[in-house]
Amino acid sequence: MRDKTPWYIYPPEEPTKRRGDDPLALLVGFLLALIFLAVALDHALFYAGTAVTEWWGLIGQ
Repeated sequence: MRDKTPWYIYPPEEPTKRRGDDPLALLVGFLLALIFLAVALDHALFYAGTAVTEWWGLIGQ
């Protein structure tokens, strides 16, 4: 007698991709992280420079 189990309950045996296997996705993620870090660093340096300039101006008065 033939097994009447539908095919979708037991999918075919195929290797599945693991997380991090897509090189393009890794590249895009790395570039986005790099852009985010560059913008954050730029903002931090701007605010630090502004604070130092104002502090230096207060000392000079």
